[in-house]
Amino acid sequence: MLLVAKESKQSLNSSSQRQIKSSGYGFVQPKVKLGQAKPAPVKVGGPSASKVPQLLAQQLSGQRQYPLDAAAPGQWQLQAEQSLAGGQAVHNGGILRLAIAGDGCRLLTAAADKTARCLWLPLARHSGAGTTFVGHGGPVSAASWSHSGELLLTASADRYKLPEATAEDDISHLKASGSYSLAGSYASSCQAITDVAAANSFLSTLLLLACSNRSIQLVDAATMQVACSIPDAHARPVQRLVQPSASPFVSHPREIHELFASSAPDGVIKLWDVRSGSCVRSFTGHKNSQMPIGLAFSPCMRYLATGSEDKAAYVYDLRSCSMLGRLRPPGHHAEVVTDVAFHPWRPELMVGCMDGRVHCYGDVY
Repeated sequence: MLLVAKESKQSLNSSSQRQIKSSGYGFVQPKVKLGQAKPAPVKVGGPSASKVPQLLAQQLSGQRQYPLDAAAPGQWQLQAEQSLAGGQAVHNGGILRLAIAGDGCRLLTAAADKTARCLWLPLARHSGAGTTFVGHGGPVSAASWSHSGELLLTASADRYKLPEATAEDDISHLKASGSYSLAGSYASSCQAITDVAAANSFLSTLLLLACSNRSIQLVDAATMQVACSIPDAHARPVQRLVQPSASPFVSHPREIHELFASSAPDGVIKLWDVRSGSCVRSFTGHKNSQMPIGLAFSPCMRYLATGSEDKAAYVYDLRSCSMLGRLRPPGHHAEVVTDVAFHPWRPELMVGCMDGRVHCYGDVY
């Protein structure tokens, strides 16, 4: 079951309605149109925060750039000031997904405790302030941002059904007040689709499907037909797919969007070229033999990070396929690292763990 949730006070239940602290990032000045009065600045993290993603794309992209001269992630250190004080947990269950909004100010987490959370960054500065979304009847297995940053999407295997009582449930409230329609559907010949990836930062009709029969299917969403199928992509069924995301804070040639990466519980990550449907790189060294483990491309497209079942995060060089580092300071990761996410304009890597904690690694900048 999929849920589209708008991040606003109206979509919160009574148990999660609380004031979100100021993000501390200041104000963003909207563009001034010729012949019109200068609009008032918009406070980042303030009541009109829904306008911030578009403003950041217009303004901050010209003021901030991802530091390409930063140290390689394999040398990054734990940033205690970017994590919750005292090693507090973000969730009461294992974290299954992480996603940082395009503005770099918010972190979205999905967990086995049946909730998703939207937290202001840095976590320590805001003491974990944010919004908790409830309503799923099972672990929240996926969570992602819309292109604008105003909506978020969560998924769960709960086969959700609208209950009679709707006042205390985020999902029920949204289904009662919102609207949606089926735009298209695709039925794969495999027993189950284990993951889906799609470009969300530019117009593309390509869908990537990970299938339980160990194949990867590339589907044209305009026709709902298979454009390409990669049989036996891994030795075991693929669990995660990831594509590079376009960022206003760094520029890349168009060709990078022809690449995607896959991971499976066979201990191998593979880099694929959409044009040929062939594997162009393989990465090994991390441990993944039992559960879905997340991976992420760095904004500079020079590195690939992944979680691992040996309670560490690993960083690989995309060009040489070499392992650059293993991020695991003693005493910090008590459980499996299940997902990772790079910050869009700071040299930082967020990692989520099965103990419900989020840690941050970064370069000194």
